[in-house]
Amino acid sequence: MKQEGYVNAEGAPIVHKEIDKKTLMIRIGIVALVVFIIIFIFIIVQKSSKNKKCNKIEDTIESAALSSAREQKILPTVEGKSITLDIDDLIKDGTLSSEEANNGKDACKGKVTITKYKEDYHMAVNLTGCGFCATEERYGNWKESDKMPSGNVYVELVPSYNYYTFETNYGMWSDYLTEDQLESKKDKKYKINLPKQMDLIPEAPVDAHIVTIEEEKKNYYRYQDKMWKFYSNPNANCSAYSSEQPSGYATKDETSQIESDPSPWSLSYPDEKDYRSITREIGYRWYYMDGKKKVYWKNGKYAVEQPGEKYTEKDNESPMYSYTDLMWRWCNGATRRYISYSSVTNSSFPYRDDETMITTSWSSYDEESRLDDTNRGYRTEEIQVRSRFRYKYDIYSLPLLDNYVSASKFEQTVGTTLEEFVKQPNVKVEVKYTYKYRKA
Repeated sequence: MKQEGYVNAEGAPIVHKEIDKKTLMIRIGIVALVVFIIIFIFIIVQKSSKNKKCNKIEDTIESAALSSAREQKILPTVEGKSITLDIDDLIKDGTLSSEEANNGKDACKGKVTITKYKEDYHMAVNLTGCGFCATEERYGNWKESDKMPSGNVYVELVPSYNYYTFETNYGMWSDYLTEDQLESKKDKKYKINLPKQMDLIPEAPVDAHIVTIEEEKKNYYRYQDKMWKFYSNPNANCSAYSSEQPSGYATKDETSQIESDPSPWSLSYPDEKDYRSITREIGYRWYYMDGKKKVYWKNGKYAVEQPGEKYTEKDNESPMYSYTDLMWRWCNGATRRYISYSSVTNSSFPYRDDETMITTSWSSYDEESRLDDTNRGYRTEEIQVRSRFRYKYDIYSLPLLDNYVSASKFEQTVGTTLEEFVKQPNVKVEVKYTYKYRKA
């Protein structure tokens, strides 16, 4: 149905279409929804702003209460025990200012309960007389849980107690381990460098409560000696060491024989000599990957052994050669008459040839040092610190009370305060909590 209204500029009547009722209702609904969302967001933002302000007041009061309790030395020391401080007293002793405890015109009153909880303290701030920030106003109905609730909640702890007796025991020691068998960083809990393989420590019983892991260190020693050739005839008319007879020297002193240091590894096969020993090994071009690019050691030079930690890959194998030569002193007149290698002289061979010095291989490690004043001139010692480990652990009895009970009931049962009871040897007090909470 169409309706005629006013005329337009040409004098023709303006015809209006009738609005569909369904379309009208949808439009009204959309407008109402938008208004509702705006109001809802406004309420949420306003509540969030209030909560932030209240949280700041509670945090300030908690900090002041903890500071005051520390100053008075009244903080609880036993798990689950608590003290309660009045907010007015915090203001009186100057720990908290009245401005910090105000929500606008409303001055917050109430109490703060500090409970020893695990390795820290739990704070419950019960506020009164400060409008929205008052605990009764801000938080909802009480609920209970066996786990600490999360979020913006007010929580009161209800502890209950039982106790055990225990015996402290020590496990078997592990073998002594070298430094490379241990972690490079100290363990956060035990404050020592633990073995990389923890199964190297003999196990504790399944029901053991590990107190700590003990470490015992011990020095192990190894040594190497310098050795020389000594001779009896002090003939100075002898050549330097040479594999072939040098000009001007007539006689080779066979007893002076030594071996040269190995030559560098080479791809070229060396000349063969009667006095030469040639060693053959496989060499490679060593490289590491930089992205998709191979980076070669010394631009592709061959090496028998890995030339550095980062050069982990190899290709293009090829034979390589190294050699050692026998060498002698050549003398005019009588030879010197050497004896075999020794670290010390003797009366028959009193002269030491320093050019003949060699160093022995390292000895195996031993628990005792072999270095003393008699050998300090030719012996070098290396000390290796090794560690062994064992578990220190407790074995608990079964709980000695039939049920977990309140602090007052516990103290009545054991005949002393919790503070005194926990000082007794070989006693472990166990605490369970019920968490009474209200959500904001």
